[in-house]
Amino acid sequence: NTLKLCMHEHYEDCPWREQGLYTMDSRNQMLCGYYAFGEYEFARSCLELISKDNRADGLLSICYPKSSGLVIPSFSLHYSTQLLEYYNYSKDISLLEQTYPKLISVIKTFTDRMNDGLVLPFSHSDAWNFYEWTDNLDGKNTDPQSFDLLLNALLSVALKNTGEISRLLGKPDNFTKLSELVNNAINKTFYSENEQVYFDFDSKNTTSQLGNALAILCGAATGERAKKIANKLLTDKSMVKISLSMLCFKYDAWLKADKALYTKHILEEIKQVYAPMVALGNKTVWETEAGESDFKNAGSLCHGWSAMPVYYYNILREN
Repeated sequence: NTLKLCMHEHYEDCPWREQGLYTMDSRNQMLCGYYAFGEYEFARSCLELISKDNRADGLLSICYPKSSGLVIPSFSLHYSTQLLEYYNYSKDISLLEQTYPKLISVIKTFTDRMNDGLVLPFSHSDAWNFYEWTDNLDGKNTDPQSFDLLLNALLSVALKNTGEISRLLGKPDNFTKLSELVNNAINKTFYSENEQVYFDFDSKNTTSQLGNALAILCGAATGERAKKIANKLLTDKSMVKISLSMLCFKYDAWLKADKALYTKHILEEIKQVYAPMVALGNKTVWETEAGESDFKNAGSLCHGWSAMPVYYYNILREN
């Protein structure tokens, strides 16, 4: 029901406050929609609309269409995930062909800024270096001269996705090896052998569930290290807790590290997180766990990015 209410001429984050098409938000919505509705035309129209964006700095605008100059650089990196998932579900390669030039231009915006395998946050006035609504990751106090784990982990994922898309289209894969270069730099810069955890910034002063989940998903953390990090996502209370919008990355990291071990826990946590919403009987899911009181009483009680249980209940139903 939340997904339906967030569908008008395109996916929107919520029906009343913004009605904006964001890449990160709509990625969650599309992925859930493939299971909830079994159709691909609506997702395709959104992805086409995003591809028509044209900023001078090469990044994708915060929403589409949008007259504001504001941009969330990390959200541009989710576009590769949206495109690859669309193909994986629809098998419609024509959209990949159509949007490939735009995807490459976005990726090039980041790779042109690489220094020893990492990119710095964007520093121009329109850039909001946001990752999620949690302490240190909401972009309020970003140091543009300090490397951070999250942007680079998302870049690694985007490079890997773009490499796969390139191969699907019969084009040279100039991206997968770059992803490996980024992962090596991530391990060198953000991982602490003593703490056995990834820090969010090169200053090594904070850790987060989102950052460590992304370290697993991008392939920086593998094997036994990935399993140890996955366990810390469950047990280490010192990490900044992940927000509702980003729970999918924690769950996907758990499934990548050890699906058999974490499936039951994912399903139980979904019940705990969503039970308060369901109990009220208003038949929609919220933007954050705080509900309407968040953002100075502007919290959305119908928010598309929170529909992710649709996806997990489907892919984990055999368990």
